[in-house]
Amino acid sequence: MINFLRKRWDSLKTVVASLKIVRFSIIVMLFGFIALTLVPQGQDIVVIVSSYGLLKKVWFLTAALLWAFQIWYWARVMLFMWFSSGPAMDEFTTKINEHAPRFLGAVSLLALAYTFFAAQKGSSLLMGFLFMGFAALFIAFVYYRRKLFNLDKLDPVQARQYPGQSCTFKRSSPRNQNYAIDFYNNCSDTLSAVCY
Repeated sequence: MINFLRKRWDSLKTVVASLKIVRFSIIVMLFGFIALTLVPQGQDIVVIVSSYGLLKKVWFLTAALLWAFQIWYWARVMLFMWFSSGPAMDEFTTKINEHAPRFLGAVSLLALAYTFFAAQKGSSLLMGFLFMGFAALFIAFVYYRRKLFNLDKLDPVQARQYPGQSCTFKRSSPRNQNYAIDFYNNCSDTLSAVCY
């Protein structure tokens, strides 16, 4: 029983540490949700978009999809550039890092669907269902994008500090390519950027 509780506690700590790393994406998502749901001007935008013609709805949908892709992409990048505040990279952590950005991007579209359902004016119900459908398509796209475009998984990258030198990223690959990035004049101890 104690081992079970300890494993659950460790899993919770891993999730919290991963969410701490992607906090900017979470804040952007929450800010957009609050701005469109709780602020009267945001609710007016939802009602007005519901009453617009097809072209303006397509523009709003395009902006929403760009918003979701930005949330997904930057959460993915932050987890890829694994900072020292993150947990150890066990199998559970790898799964969290792989699926959390996808989840955040889809939740941003589902939050928009909720705002249209809450408005209940004009064609807002149709827009709500449309955003739910695009959330499902978003999850499918980010999950199968490597197969769709025949992309390889990225190689692990480690930031290394050499005495008297700037930080260097060394990418381990069959082609033995090295990539050097000068972060600062001196590497800070907080940057360990061990990626998966």
